[in-house]
Amino acid sequence: MAGVKKNKKNKRRYVRINLPALVEINKIFYDTIDWSEGGISVAWDGMGYLKDEIKVHNLYSGRLIFSFGEFDLGLPAELEALYIDVDHDKVGFEFVKMSKTRKAIMKKLVESAEAGRLVDIDEMFDIIESSQSNSVLDAKIVVKGKKKK
Repeated sequence: MAGVKKNKKNKRRYVRINLPALVEINKIFYDTIDWSEGGISVAWDGMGYLKDEIKVHNLYSGRLIFSFGEFDLGLPAELEALYIDVDHDKVGFEFVKMSKTRKAIMKKLVESAEAGRLVDIDEMFDIIESSQSNSVLDAKIVVKGKKKK
């Protein structure tokens, strides 16, 4: 299926998804190259002034944003810069300190992409509502301009 990359040598822990997503770091939005349950990659050339600030193994607070037409899903994310590959114009980030809710949401997004089906908003609400997490606002869904948790 287009948008899903599987590595036959299985060197990666997670399937990479090549479907649109945004990451917000320092209040600036960047398009992802690909994403998975474990992290994201972003075009190094597109990082602008952050090029001077991004250092391997440093942590960055951000937010992942997935748009599904009828709704947007925003997930807070702690990101660790794993590598900077200037030759291939990529910087790779790994998710760290992910709550159970965020892990479940990312897993559902990957499963939907692999199956070639749209994400069901009710499934996202079910995951968020069934969360046993005590953290403050694990995910935010915006439906037709209204915010829901």
